[in-house]
Amino acid sequence: MERLFSKENRISSFTWFFPAPTRNERGILPAPHEAVEKKEELKEGWLKEKGHPQEFRCVSLAPTTANGQAGYQVRAETFIQATREN
Repeated sequence: MERLFSKENRISSFTWFFPAPTRNERGILPAPHEAVEKKEELKEGWLKEKGHPQEFRCVSLAPTTANGQAGYQVRAETFIQATREN
């Protein structure tokens, strides 16, 4: 059995954008302190809240570009679990 997490199964998505350089000549730069703090705040609070039994919550931090500006994105998403038989 395979878990499916897709746009069709997503019921909510919240995004925070933190403008910052994401790369230099040596590679990807660490995320700004504020972005890491926001991810940890969501991880320790919202992620641990009791939800619907079929609900699956995710928190992520990733480099991105928004409106042509480089930065880091923290995303909190809620999915309804779906499964598929292999």
